Amino acid sequence: EAVCALEPLLTEWDQKVGDGDCGATLQAGGRAVLADCASYALSHPAAAVAGLCYSVSRGMGGTSGVLYAIFLSSVRAELANASLAAAPTSAQMAAAFC
Repeated sequence: EAVCALEPLLTEWDQKVGDGDCGATLQAGGRAVLADCASYALSHPAAAVAGLCYSVSRGMGGTSGVLYAIFLSSVRAELANASLAAAPTSAQMAAAFC
């Protein structure tokens, strides 16, 4: 919701240094996440990130959408390497996002 609400400001900033679509792109991604989040599997962090990745891929276009999807796919893969029988440790979670 916060990202969606910031669309005008993000667009304004992007118009100064880019093509002006960053706010709308992030808002579209935020709306996709809000629409889909109730269906995310929460049995393991990798499953939740897979849902988030799907939403971002579906909702966001342009270079930003591709970059966020690649990042989230990498996070999901790293978390999937953690044992599915137990929650990843804080070190595994940190490594997934680095």
